[in-house]
Amino acid sequence: MNLFRKSNVLTAKTSTFGLLERFPVMEAKHCIPNWYKEMRSYYEVSPCPIKTIANLHGTAKNCYGIKSLINAGFIVQAWSDMSFLIQPNGDLLAKTAGEDKHFFEIHSSNDAPNFLKNKITVKLRCPWNLFGNKTRYIYTPAAYHSRLSQNIFMPSGVLEFEKQHAAHIFLCIDVRDHEYEIIIKAGEPLMHLIPLTDKKIILENKYESTFKESPDGNFYFCNSYNRARSHERKFKKTF
Repeated sequence: MNLFRKSNVLTAKTSTFGLLERFPVMEAKHCIPNWYKEMRSYYEVSPCPIKTIANLHGTAKNCYGIKSLINAGFIVQAWSDMSFLIQPNGDLLAKTAGEDKHFFEIHSSNDAPNFLKNKITVKLRCPWNLFGNKTRYIYTPAAYHSRLSQNIFMPSGVLEFEKQHAAHIFLCIDVRDHEYEIIIKAGEPLMHLIPLTDKKIILENKYESTFKESPDGNFYFCNSYNRARSHERKFKKTF
């Protein structure tokens, strides 16, 4: 039945030495969190000498949707320890254990919708660039894999890696009435990439010392690739 189903290849490339061995992009099924592994599938609603459907209630581990989501797609891990110190006036101080001292930038509140105006929007410059075909991927926080989604809002979206290769990660951080710190540990799941296809995706990680990372400017309708895609769609609608 699967004779004519071709596999897609998603290639993650980096020029950061040691990243491939320490914190590669991983299949989500290899990043299943401990809380899920340790959770029981059912619990008793009330004591009963005979366990039946009537007195057993399913947990999140018994939910097909959650199980499928946890195992779907790929996880981008934090590539180094990072610290963000947020001040009450909205200033942010950031440090990383990595070599790249320009690992982040702050977006203006003018770039954000109204419900994010009271947050600091930080863009982490992911050292992985991704290459694939026209398959689209939902990029979303690794909510079930990581504790970070409890404290940081991470916007979701859709990416396509045929010509757009950057996979930067956005963190929307609260400004509070007191100073506080958010620490991201190296190896923590940051981003969850879920392919929008029923075809098998083969993941490849590569290190290339001379690899030139994709520049910024991949916003919708802002570069020639997306403008061309827009005209292509309009052209098709005329027939």
